Amino acid sequence: MPHIPQHLIRAAILAQAPNPEEVKEKIPWLAKEKREYKKREHPEDDLQIACVNLLKACHILYWSTPNHIFGGRPKSPGAFMGYMAKEKAKGLRKGVSDLLIFFRNKFGVPMLCAAEIKVGYNSLTDEQSEFIAEVEKQGGMGAMVKSLDDLRALLKKAGHPMFA
Repeated sequence: MPHIPQHLIRAAILAQAPNPEEVKEKIPWLAKEKREYKKREHPEDDLQIACVNLLKACHILYWSTPNHIFGGRPKSPGAFMGYMAKEKAKGLRKGVSDLLIFFRNKFGVPMLCAAEIKVGYNSLTDEQSEFIAEVEKQGGMGAMVKSLDDLRALLKKAGHPMFA
């Protein structure tokens, strides 16, 4: 038999009752309202969305790499380890920046910027620092971005024509 949520059962019973208030007094669990859940805040997500909106408005090419594995993954630990090994073989790696930004700088040279989004007291992990160092070693630029001004500063430093 399928599970039916209590709030649906409660609503059905009260809808059929001639006097719902009397029923609530006699059966206490019917008087409980559906629990309200506090909406979780995701300030890093909010900042990343603001950064993406700025990049879109400036017609700058960007890419975001998900930092999590989506729901289609195997459930058993052994199958999950095999899944992760395959994903790593396909190129999944730790520390990839939240936003990879591509453009031609003011001299017409192709440029890659790696923006790692952080909020509050959060700081770069060792893997994130290593990734940014690799990008810079290849001629790109990378930075920790804690505000839209930080993103603008990164783009300016990299020589984007709109921010130079």
